[in-house]
Amino acid sequence: MNKLPISRTHINGKRRIVISMKQLAKIACISELTLQQTASKLPLRKGIDYVYKDDNYLLTLATCQTLLAISGTEKAWKSYHSITDFLQSLNNKRSKKR
Repeated sequence: MNKLPISRTHINGKRRIVISMKQLAKIACISELTLQQTASKLPLRKGIDYVYKDDNYLLTLATCQTLLAISGTEKAWKSYHSITDFLQSLNNKRSKKR
């Protein structure tokens, strides 16, 4: 996987990094229905962990990682680690600026 399909949106009055459920299903090779069913069993908070916008669910990166870990497929774990690498790269950039 070369690049994560990351976008930014306002959730709970703050600008957040998100991935749409459709794109998450595509990169992890999991059906969108499976992700929706898994998400419905979790205590996700609307407006904090996800937002429904433009006929799609936008999930925070933490929510994405939770869904990927629960699914447990090899491709899902690769996607999980890609998100972790992305977050670490953001941390490294912030550390260098200080």
